[in-house]
Amino acid sequence: MNLVRLHKWSYIIMGVLTLVMIAVVIAASVSGTNTLLTNGPTVFIIFGVYFVIQIACLLLMRPSLSIYKAGFYLLHTGVLLMLIGLFLFEVFGETLSANVPENSAGAVYTRLQREDGSFADFGFGIRLNNFTVENYESGSPKYYGAYLGVYETSDAGNGDMYNSENIMLEMNKTYRKNGWKVYLMSYNDGSGALPRGNGEYAEYSSMGGAAAVASIIEDAYPDFTVCYYVYNMASQAYMPISVDSASLSAFPGKCVARVYAEENGEYSAYISQVYVNLLFKKDPGEYTVLTGMAFVIAGVILMCIIRGKKPVKYDDADNADEAKNGVKKANGKSQKSAKGSKKR
Repeated sequence: MNLVRLHKWSYIIMGVLTLVMIAVVIAASVSGTNTLLTNGPTVFIIFGVYFVIQIACLLLMRPSLSIYKAGFYLLHTGVLLMLIGLFLFEVFGETLSANVPENSAGAVYTRLQREDGSFADFGFGIRLNNFTVENYESGSPKYYGAYLGVYETSDAGNGDMYNSENIMLEMNKTYRKNGWKVYLMSYNDGSGALPRGNGEYAEYSSMGGAAAVASIIEDAYPDFTVCYYVYNMASQAYMPISVDSASLSAFPGKCVARVYAEENGEYSAYISQVYVNLLFKKDPGEYTVLTGMAFVIAGVILMCIIRGKKPVKYDDADNADEAKNGVKKANGKSQKSAKGSKKR
């Protein structure tokens, strides 16, 4: 089998598949859905074809001790490792996010619910104790960080959890534990409850959640009708809610509220929960991918940089044939040039 032809077709197939993958990603981005990538077999088919091509290239290449062959094996082994790592993430990895409210005396978050209703357990607990924000003069955030308490289950076997450590999770940094990576994505410091226009307002806060803030407001305005609105994080808008509604309990932790006087003599109270958005990512193939990337870089260096400084050695039959063809072509050109010089 002609290895040059095999390599040529393998590169063409992988190039076409790469273009297909890019087109799928762009289509998913434009349409706002990633069905083709997550719910369909697209990813696994492409991974499978890539995997088979790399295996074929490795098995059909005749072993030798040349620098080029060493780079070839490193390159294709690296691609295989990267594909295996990506496959591990697609099958066993997870990416979840949660809005964790600030509450110095609140509950510890030990798991998150997936889209299918099941739960992902972290093996540890996290609680937001506090967070800090620094802004530019324009008001945009310059820096923000969250003070998190990390909890672990006691060895006593009674299910109690203890505070094992306290960390400062900053923007663009990661906290790792039990195979999970935790990122600080965004925050809400309660500034969403801004006054409408230049109207005067009264501000209240409580660590006991939206229900506790509403109770404080009820005590402050016993003789007036107060309409309550709670900031909905999903729709990013204030939604009307009854003060007697059990839905207020869905907003635990620290909450701030601003109460405005209406022209009809009533009052409107806007309640906003204080929270940070954390991203939890579990990637069992992370180090496999990183190892593969290192192999690919080493292979490219051996094949293209170091080998380029030395004469090419043909040490197998297929490459020897290619060398002979190249010599014949070169001899043909030299003979033509010799005849031309004789005519002159």
